Amino acid sequence: MRNKHNKKLKLNNILKKLPMLRFLDESKSHILSIQPIWDRWKKQSLNQTTDSSAHLAALNAGELLIHASDSSIAALIKSQSDSLLKVLNSTSSIQIHTIKVKIDLHSTTIANKVQKEAAFKPNRTYPASSKPNDLAITSIKKLEGSVKNQELAQSLNDLAETLKNLSN
Repeated sequence: MRNKHNKKLKLNNILKKLPMLRFLDESKSHILSIQPIWDRWKKQSLNQTTDSSAHLAALNAGELLIHASDSSIAALIKSQSDSLLKVLNSTSSIQIHTIKVKIDLHSTTIANKVQKEAAFKPNRTYPASSKPNDLAITSIKKLEGSVKNQELAQSLNDLAETLKNLSN
């Protein structure tokens, strides 16, 4: 047991000396130090998820924040948070008291994919009809008579008039 504790201290000292860590705040350096533990736990406990389904987001005052890609992953992590808490506290020098799981759509691959698809969506133009259909105008007029809401009836009347003017 003593040897394991010495290895942890040695690893923490090595991590603290890395030049990259000088530019990180304390929260991010703690996240980096528990990342391997998180990865192992995630692989064992959440084996059906992908690597991008959840990630460590922040660690502040003993509270670990995990971002999940959707509600099912978040629920799965929440249901096993006691196991994760036990593993993290037993294998790292950082004491974590609570674990919060949030759904973060902006940092997930699903959200990025949807945003990319929306950005590259081709502009669809529909050919304009030469004139509105008389049957459509008649249907709108009939519908106007059966509507009890005065504002809606007036809007339907205005629509029918506009379509009639376009057809002339």
